[in-house]
Amino acid sequence: MMTCKEVLDFLMAYIDNELPTDQRDDFDRHLKVCPSCVNYMKSYRETVRLSRESALPAAGEVECEGSVPAEMIEAVRHAIRHAAAREKK
Repeated sequence: MMTCKEVLDFLMAYIDNELPTDQRDDFDRHLKVCPSCVNYMKSYRETVRLSRESALPAAGEVECEGSVPAEMIEAVRHAIRHAAAREKK
């Protein structure tokens, strides 16, 4: 069975249905016994949804004055692009 760390590592692939069947089954088994990971996944999905709704501007269009790490902004943008590409399928 997957550990919580592995669930976090594969979360985006799971949400995007990109995990091989055996890994997805392991992931699902973990979620059945780990309410913390279920809650984390729910909040992650909600964050992606809210980010899409807010229509984040492209890199360099917003000055955050150091309050938000650039890596975090790029990670959210990546998740939005990934989700948008998946919706088009």
